[in-house]
Amino acid sequence: MSTIILPTALKSRASGRDRVAATGSTVGDCLRSLELAHPDLKGWILDDQGRIRQHVNVFVGATKAPLDAAVGPDDEIYVLQAISGGQA
Repeated sequence: MSTIILPTALKSRASGRDRVAATGSTVGDCLRSLELAHPDLKGWILDDQGRIRQHVNVFVGATKAPLDAAVGPDDEIYVLQAISGGQA
């Protein structure tokens, strides 16, 4: 099983856990598995069409990963919320 590492802001939606085991052979499979196991996360990482939300970045290790990226049982999938704003 891969491990999904969630940002602090989503931890409460995953039963207080920031590291969650997920099944699947791709990033998308793992994220859908995460939503099934923790329904309160639905809509926070993937949008209504099943795509990664605009202000969310997903990495496998140090590499930004699309939904179809392959993952192995020892991979860590990091979910990061993009930071925006500030002065121009």
